[in-house]
Amino acid sequence: NGVVYDVSYDEVTNRFEIQRSGGTDLNELNLLWATGPNAGESIAGTLGYDPGVDNTGAGLGAAYTAAGDPVWMSFDADTNKIDFRETRIDGTVSEERTIEIPPNDYTHPDQVAAQIQTALRKESPNNIQYNVLYDKNQGFMIKGSGEQIKGFDLLWQTGTHSSANAAQKLGFDKNEDIFVTYAESDRDIVNIDIDDDNNKLDFKEITPEDQGMQVSNLTAVIEKKVYTSHEALAGEIEKALESESRKNGNTIDYHVFFDDVTKQFTIKENGTRLDELQLQWHSGDNAPLSQGGTGQSIGSVIGFEGTADDVAAPVTGTRDAEWGIFNTLIDLKQYLTENDRDGIERTIGRLELNFDNMTSRIVDTGMKYTRLQVRETITTEVNLSLTERRSMIEDADMIESIMKLQGIETAYRAALSSTSKVLNMSLVDYLR
Repeated sequence: NGVVYDVSYDEVTNRFEIQRSGGTDLNELNLLWATGPNAGESIAGTLGYDPGVDNTGAGLGAAYTAAGDPVWMSFDADTNKIDFRETRIDGTVSEERTIEIPPNDYTHPDQVAAQIQTALRKESPNNIQYNVLYDKNQGFMIKGSGEQIKGFDLLWQTGTHSSANAAQKLGFDKNEDIFVTYAESDRDIVNIDIDDDNNKLDFKEITPEDQGMQVSNLTAVIEKKVYTSHEALAGEIEKALESESRKNGNTIDYHVFFDDVTKQFTIKENGTRLDELQLQWHSGDNAPLSQGGTGQSIGSVIGFEGTADDVAAPVTGTRDAEWGIFNTLIDLKQYLTENDRDGIERTIGRLELNFDNMTSRIVDTGMKYTRLQVRETITTEVNLSLTERRSMIEDADMIESIMKLQGIETAYRAALSSTSKVLNMSLVDYLR
């Protein structure tokens, strides 16, 4: 009929509009979503119109605006699969995993991104917290990284569900796998697993006051986890040594570090308080089984010979050990300024020790205060009891005492009177 139509989409309201804009005049424009011969294949729902109701009655200049959000993307069982796998930090590749986007009509790309993200996180063999985003310029972006992996693969072409995957729906090439890898540094990748079988370090601290005396053996327990750097392991060993030293009452400041050049660990006192530090790889309770120990020493893991102890004389540190919380905070400020990760970890460990020490002191003070209160209560009760007993023994009954006194006084007066009368009689009076 030569009618000119205008179909528009408003990004702000997320709505389509259909109207006559020119050409042949019309009395009405009717959109037969429900009653037209192609109602079963209508695009109404995709555009946000109600497929069960016709739009009728609009004349020249009037527009039919969709009632709801348009369907941005639809998935069914033939288009909703994503096959993937992950490459662990040691180079081993996981088995192929598959996720499914729930079949549905989606009105916004963020809804699709959220479904993919949730499914990937749930199915990840290494518990990777994937992030899935949609950008109108770049399309879908799937990101995922963690200490456990160094990359992952989206198997659009070689995956089990290559014929029923979501590649094209999401804007990817279904004929090409995507290999996502992370840049690797020049340093060696480490994967040190510390558990109950190798997390003990036996040592002995000898101070000037301990010379000639029996000194207790100490055991530092290193936190159990997988360490991906030597520096992180060194920091935990240092923290464990200082924690055990504090429990022993010495509060020695230790320095444990790994040299990237020599590939060796160093354990030493950061100060001169000790006359001797003994690392008991051979004689400790956790020495190798061949030496009669439990075999739980960390010595072999960090490169120390397990058949001989290491005994160190004092070395001069950069400064005396300072355990005050304010000194620790000053050190932390400096390490933060210098972006010194190891220093930050060490000072955080010391802050934890300071916190534990403060908590211990508060508890100890509270216990002493409670004991003093109990002592005060007991003393008050004892004093009261003594007063009552003394009163029973020493205090007189005034009424009873006065009556006794009056009785004695009467008897005494009678005796005096009798004596006076007797003494006044002469021999003549008596003979009469």
